[in-house]
Amino acid sequence: MKWINIFLLLFLSLQLCGQSLPKLTLKAKNESLVNILHKIGTQHNIRFAYDAALLEGEKVTVQLRKEPFEQALNKILKERGLSYEMVSEKHILIIKKEETTQAPSPSSEAILIPKICGSILDKLTNEPLPYANIILKGTTKGITSNASGEFSLKLHFSPLDSLEISYLGYQSQSFAAQELINKPCRTIALEFANFTFENVVITEYVTSGIEQDFKENKIVLRPKKMDVVPGLTESDVLQLVQLLPGVNSPNETASGLHVRGGTPDQNLILLDDIPIYNSGHFFGMISAFNAYLIDEVDVYRSGFGAEYGGRIASVIDMKSKQQIPDKVYVGAGLNLTHGDLIVDIPLFKRKASLLLSGRRSYTDFIQSYTYNQLANRVFQRGKIKEQQGEVDVFDTQTDFYFDDYNARWLQELSEKDRLTISFYGSDNHLNFFSETQEEYTQNEDEYFQNDDLINQKNRGISGKWRRNWSDKNESELALVYSNYNDRSFSSISTDSLEEESFKRSQVNQIQDLTLHFRNFHQFSKHHHLNWGYQFTRPQVRWDISIKELEENYTDSDSLRSDNHSSFGEYAFQSEHFSIDLGLRYQYFSLVDRHKLEPRFSLRYQPIPALQFKIGGGLYNQQVGQIVEFNDLGVNEQLWIMVNDEEYPLIESQHWTGGLLFSKKGFQLDTEAYYKRIDGITSLALSFSESPNVEEDLNEGVAYIYGLDFLLKKRWKNYNNWISYSLGKVDYAFQDFNDDDKFPAPHHQLHVLNWIHQLKLGNWHLSAAWHFSTGKPYTEATNIALDDEDDPYLIYATQNANRLPNRHRLDCSVLYKFPSDLNKKWRGILGFSLLNAYNRNNPLSRQYLVDEDEGVNEIISLNRSLLGITPNVMVRFEWK
Repeated sequence: MKWINIFLLLFLSLQLCGQSLPKLTLKAKNESLVNILHKIGTQHNIRFAYDAALLEGEKVTVQLRKEPFEQALNKILKERGLSYEMVSEKHILIIKKEETTQAPSPSSEAILIPKICGSILDKLTNEPLPYANIILKGTTKGITSNASGEFSLKLHFSPLDSLEISYLGYQSQSFAAQELINKPCRTIALEFANFTFENVVITEYVTSGIEQDFKENKIVLRPKKMDVVPGLTESDVLQLVQLLPGVNSPNETASGLHVRGGTPDQNLILLDDIPIYNSGHFFGMISAFNAYLIDEVDVYRSGFGAEYGGRIASVIDMKSKQQIPDKVYVGAGLNLTHGDLIVDIPLFKRKASLLLSGRRSYTDFIQSYTYNQLANRVFQRGKIKEQQGEVDVFDTQTDFYFDDYNARWLQELSEKDRLTISFYGSDNHLNFFSETQEEYTQNEDEYFQNDDLINQKNRGISGKWRRNWSDKNESELALVYSNYNDRSFSSISTDSLEEESFKRSQVNQIQDLTLHFRNFHQFSKHHHLNWGYQFTRPQVRWDISIKELEENYTDSDSLRSDNHSSFGEYAFQSEHFSIDLGLRYQYFSLVDRHKLEPRFSLRYQPIPALQFKIGGGLYNQQVGQIVEFNDLGVNEQLWIMVNDEEYPLIESQHWTGGLLFSKKGFQLDTEAYYKRIDGITSLALSFSESPNVEEDLNEGVAYIYGLDFLLKKRWKNYNNWISYSLGKVDYAFQDFNDDDKFPAPHHQLHVLNWIHQLKLGNWHLSAAWHFSTGKPYTEATNIALDDEDDPYLIYATQNANRLPNRHRLDCSVLYKFPSDLNKKWRGILGFSLLNAYNRNNPLSRQYLVDEDEGVNEIISLNRSLLGITPNVMVRFEWK
């Protein structure tokens, strides 16, 4: 923490600087004016607003070097009969020159309108659109809306005149002037336009709020812009990720994400650069992130750039809101498991803002039907479930709750400098206590007490400074600290013993300190270079202690590694072709290993509607996860570190190839992939319960093959798509299973989702039908006796059998209160239903030997997935 305090003091000691227009350095040859304005806006945090028709087909050839902003912008616009108006320091309106177009003279029928007023909103989110254009068609007369999307206009109109409302990235709307004469202020909702810059971004990949960025080979999720998701009343970030082909959770949890055959611990999950080691609440059923404060989620599922390291399957990079609001924003919501509150406050004349948020469950004092259904799913195997309703159990208490909280400080230090400080915390607490009649003593009054405690804490803080040195050079420096602490305790004692007859405690802690520097340089329109350095210091500790009567067992270790990484990525981009070449070097001090990780991706676009893509790369992972199931029936995720003895360095290679066709609301996307992972062990996640494995296996290999397919079509207010994944995940260990490959425990051959979304006024409806192949399991075929005549099970071939196929229907309905009821607040009511027809879907199958009067019998224990589960939500926002 010492280094973090020094870092924060250095940043906070900087003085605020006044805002001034930047000098422009720009070189372009026959480049579209839209791209030029987009580039200037991105580099200098300026928003340009204009009528798209004014810029259509305009090309620019210009060379500027540190020219004053006004002079440079005039040079770009003047020859095209265009000019501009400064609406604010950060908002510029592009208009036609007054001298080039004469406004029509008011006719004899002209009417003086005292006022035309209204407010402009995003049709999907009902959020205001600040500084939108309101222009009298055929003239340069008009205004822009204010920061809240509101406008008021006084002009002479003819009944034949019309107004055009436009906003960058949205479909324009036109209204006859007479529709607005002597009418109350009108709310105008604009729809998001499916447009691209040089055809590298699809702004609606499967649904609104999900974009596909080919430039960076990623999927971008924007939770606040998303349509209603089936089965959810509000956005759950990790559930939203599962809408993407190739991402699924075989256990139907939020945090148990398997990305193209990988396991959950192989995903790098970041929130404002903070690595998150426990991404779920309620043992994974709910994600540990408040989606209402998250502005963007970047998902890399088919390989990722050299900037990222430490994981081998995927990257889920979440970023909180990075805009300073015009007014104080307050949002609050409540559903049948938890509630949340968000406050975002602008400070120092909108040079800074403070965002605070918190979520907490109320399950420790109110147990709703939704909570009980989730609890039945989580605790169906273990003593919490087994002791409910038992005759000899005369007292049980289950105390469970979760919470998470965030704080973010955002400050514009100067025109070129920005500081962001983020804090994240989450907790999961479970305490189970029971008193049970002792059946092993002759004294009927004797009983034993059972006490179990699980406490999981995740804390993290990050400070990031971003500097725009010039129009073509940007740097970023970040210091990040993350701390995960998982403590569990279990004891059994009788009233005749002063000490516990059984006691087990486990501590697992990860501390992660990261210093990250990145520099982005644009040599020209087509050539870019991203390079940097990263220092990480992960420290992993585990301590397990078991005491049973007179026997004691302990296992503990604490490992630390100082890792150094450097990376470079070169990108070439043109209208029809792009290539990204990356190289990451990593040194792991604990095992004294040097690793080079080359990565690449190629995109070819022969026509605007069709793209071909291939990619590949090498990846390494040092920390991983094993799972042990305790008597409560829930998994305790134990993080460990590579030591080249029991736990080898995990190495992976990825290869992908596919195509995308997108035109007029129709979309076809398909991608094939192959992965090979070296260094897996029998303690890998989802493999620890394998019945044939009596001890740790030698280092093994995973072979992963797959094909992801997406077919989508939108008709105005109705959207539907089918995503299908064909996947094969095989493990191979030497001297096990006759050296043959066998299916991994999480292997699902077929996964299909068919999703529908419909808007009817203020009503938003959705439904999804999910189908998947059952998980593999190993069948018990016979019972044998050991040397002491104790029975044990004999199993068939490893994972040769499959559970029945699964399917379920999820539904959601949202009602959004009309925004014109009260412009200062917005409200949403929601209802959802998971597994609407209450299908009994199998989760797992295990076997036990039942010894009854000398006769041994095989008994199978089956666990099921979530049954029918409703939820209700209400949410209000104030500005």
